[in-house]
Amino acid sequence: MKNRNFYFNFCYGVVLFVLLFILANPGYALTIIGDDGAIVYYNGQLVGTIKGHQLSFDAQIPGALKLIKPGYIPFEKMVTQDGTIVANLVLPAYLNIVVLPTDSTIYIDGEMIANGSTKVSLKPGEHVIKVSAPGFAEKDVKVYLNPYEEKRIDITLKNTVTLTLDTSKRIENAFLNFDKIVLPTTLEVQPGRYRLILPTDFVNYIQEIEVPPVDNYKLSVDSRQYKLLTILGKPENALVKVGSDFYNVPGEIRLVNGKYDIQVSSPGYKNFNTTILLENDQVLYYTLEPIEQIDVLLDGTNITVEFDGFSQKLLVKRLMFTTIKQMTKDSEASEENVVWFGFSDGTLKDIPKSIPVALSQGVQVVVDSVIYSGPGIIQVFSGQAINVLRGPNLEEIVVETPLVLDSVESCLVNIFSRSVLDVFVNGTYIGKTPIYLASLPEGTYTFVFKKGENELYKEDVYIENGKINEVRVDK
Repeated sequence: MKNRNFYFNFCYGVVLFVLLFILANPGYALTIIGDDGAIVYYNGQLVGTIKGHQLSFDAQIPGALKLIKPGYIPFEKMVTQDGTIVANLVLPAYLNIVVLPTDSTIYIDGEMIANGSTKVSLKPGEHVIKVSAPGFAEKDVKVYLNPYEEKRIDITLKNTVTLTLDTSKRIENAFLNFDKIVLPTTLEVQPGRYRLILPTDFVNYIQEIEVPPVDNYKLSVDSRQYKLLTILGKPENALVKVGSDFYNVPGEIRLVNGKYDIQVSSPGYKNFNTTILLENDQVLYYTLEPIEQIDVLLDGTNITVEFDGFSQKLLVKRLMFTTIKQMTKDSEASEENVVWFGFSDGTLKDIPKSIPVALSQGVQVVVDSVIYSGPGIIQVFSGQAINVLRGPNLEEIVVETPLVLDSVESCLVNIFSRSVLDVFVNGTYIGKTPIYLASLPEGTYTFVFKKGENELYKEDVYIENGKINEVRVDK
């Protein structure tokens, strides 16, 4: 009885072990379709030989499949699911590589193959051959091989690089280091660092180039070029916003070709907005519309009002340097006296009650514990006492009439013209009109007014202390 129980338990254990082994190691049916005579390996173990163009077997998934047949390129594949696999064996191709220098290193598809000339068998198709040697430029060659084709390639390395500098336009007067060139061009150069210098109207006119030790190297040169945007219109001396940058016009602005949002503004005028596509040099014209125009109707007799140096009846409402003059008569002669000056928007209806005090550079004034420094204009009440500091000298003055306080080194000068002109003093450019409260030492100066390159007016003017000197050009 004991023997029967022992035998039963033994058989039960064997069956259970086999069942667990099968459950833990499930087998899958795999069919290989290929050439007769091909030897099949799976996970490195021999499975069999294909007969009748196919071979079926149980396999563990995943696994490595390999087929070998003499004279053919081995077929290898990682199997990730069961089913049928078609294994196409192909005939090899042969490549004979001859290199100079003879000790060059040969790489095929990124894998080092040999040092020096060699003959290899490869799969048919495209391959990349790279050859390198110390002191020479690397060379890459692509080659396509047909099945069972035998091909020879000769590769000779150079100690220079064929450098191609490509541009979208012809560029003359360019320099590569110190050699003058015309772009686009192709040159033979040594590997290394170079400086490409273009004319200064190009955005990136100095470009650093690193030429690697390769057979051919092509570089697309940054050939973006500045374009000139000329902005003209009325009123002159407007402020122009191009993108996020600001400019004073009239004038020329250098910009990279592209699309720009433009706003033209001037105090007292409505803004002008437009969008341009700048592809070539371009001129933009504008005419700003006044927000409000004012009739100058100052009460009083024998009164003359000048705005920015000239009498005007109809004004655009904006701040201008304003001078009010009144004709006085005595028994012998008539004289026009300045009774007020300062900045106003043209809406004056009467002579202001304040008394103007002009300060030149280097002068300080204390009014009610507030310090003012020149150049500038302050307005005080008639009869008000002010403390004036010029250098080390301090004095108190009671203001009764318009007053100009100059320093020894500086006198005040206003410069006006009908249109916006460039102003040169003794050959030095000082700005565009109108110019308010400029500082010049007492003496004689040559004033030249230009519009662009054209000289419109020239005058020698004596600048003196104690008044706001005015230089006016009715142009």
